[in-house]
Amino acid sequence: MGKILLFVAIGLTFLSAILGVLNRGKLTDARSSVTDRDTKIAEMQKSGMQSAAEVKTLKEQVTALTTEKQQTASALDTAKTEAQKAAEEAQGLKTQVGEKESQLTQLKSDSDAKDQKIKDLEAKPPAPVANDDAKKEFDEQKQIAQSATDKLKTTESQLKVLQEKEQYRLQQRMRDGLEGSIQAVNTAWNFVVLNIGDRNGIINNTEMLVERRNQLIGRVRITSVERSTSVADIIANSVPKGISIMPGDKVIYKGDSSE
Repeated sequence: MGKILLFVAIGLTFLSAILGVLNRGKLTDARSSVTDRDTKIAEMQKSGMQSAAEVKTLKEQVTALTTEKQQTASALDTAKTEAQKAAEEAQGLKTQVGEKESQLTQLKSDSDAKDQKIKDLEAKPPAPVANDDAKKEFDEQKQIAQSATDKLKTTESQLKVLQEKEQYRLQQRMRDGLEGSIQAVNTAWNFVVLNIGDRNGIINNTEMLVERRNQLIGRVRITSVERSTSVADIIANSVPKGISIMPGDKVIYKGDSSE
């Protein structure tokens, strides 16, 4: 009986050893599986974070492009409106030139008449009794003539300015030395907004120099002219490396700026 129990105990011990080995293998496999899962989870989390950051960046880029597109569309609408205004202003300028020419002709006629009356008064000896009255009339006519002469000179000056402006407009060229400044810069679309426009004599498709502290830093070409502002493209390769055109920089027209 004792031997039987001994054999049974040895058998149970051997069985326990076998089960222990098997359980240890399963435990190792389980630990390895958990480690693999943790690694995969970490990789998925990292990838998810990168994807979220990329999506956020793309959303920001789309928002910025949408805003710039809206601004460009608005600028084009404004340019069309201002183009119509410019045409109306050109017609008004022609009318002003005609009126000033007519007024100048009338003033010249009046001035000639006053000059002739003064000559007549100077040639005619005044009567002894009415000497004071004649002198008074002579002085009044002289003042009237001087006033007409002054008005004539003013009108001639105004007419000259209008004629020059009309001449520049018809010849599609700007006045040499015309200056302005940059109000805004769009680096994404490579254009600037100037604070001078049609009423200053800006002509479309004309090049202007960009200066900062009297130093040339680039060139721009007018692409859209409005009443008091204009839009210009920054000419490629005209701006030195390391320098950026900024609001406040001066623009100036110096003849053929492209040379």
